[in-house]
Amino acid sequence: MTATPTPAFDPFEELDATIVSVEASAGTGKTYTLANLATLFLAQGRVTSSELLMVTFTRAASGE
Repeated sequence: MTATPTPAFDPFEELDATIVSVEASAGTGKTYTLANLATLFLAQGRVTSSELLMVTFTRAASGE
């Protein structure tokens, strides 16, 4: 069985989802991606700050 690579994720590409999950290995830019998505959604008026929830699961990433 051969794994098919996932295309590169562009955090500035238009997304139709209201729930976004970013899962990847350490050091791949998950927190950066989440921060950019939050900025984009807020700037577009798709969410308000009270509707936005961002969660990270490492101490290093939570400091960002």
